[in-house]
Amino acid sequence: MTINIVPARPEHAHPIGSRLREADKHEVWAASRLRPVEAVKLSLSASELTWTLLRGGDPVLMFGVARRSLLDPVGVPWLLATNDILKVKATVLKKSRQYINLMRRDFETLENFVHGENRISIAWLRWCGFIVEPGEPRGPDMEIFHRFWMNGGLYDV
Repeated sequence: MTINIVPARPEHAHPIGSRLREADKHEVWAASRLRPVEAVKLSLSASELTWTLLRGGDPVLMFGVARRSLLDPVGVPWLLATNDILKVKATVLKKSRQYINLMRRDFETLENFVHGENRISIAWLRWCGFIVEPGEPRGPDMEIFHRFWMNGGLYDV
């Protein structure tokens, strides 16, 4: 089946959000009380760089980076996926550093938070080279989130 990574478009938000994997649903709810489709739409609209991975033309995941604030050199990377990410995990691993490099060109630091129970995402972030700090309570219900970050410089890909 053909796998393509294309610039994200608003029409990708609903197919991804309506099938968001449980770990991502829990994370966006625990962080900000957003429903899945809302979270994908908000992430897309707030970001400077965004992409969608398509498998056979179907949106599987969306990812990108938003600026933390207008004059801030910190980018906030994110990725929201359906369960079909398991069918494209080799591509995700193969392409991760390339797209992180694209994000790092525009930002001195990449930084965000990942839910403490989102073990697959935590492992992937570490594999990508992010520093994942010990968890601390955050969000409306003070659930455990780990800050993850990476400073400038590019990978060899």
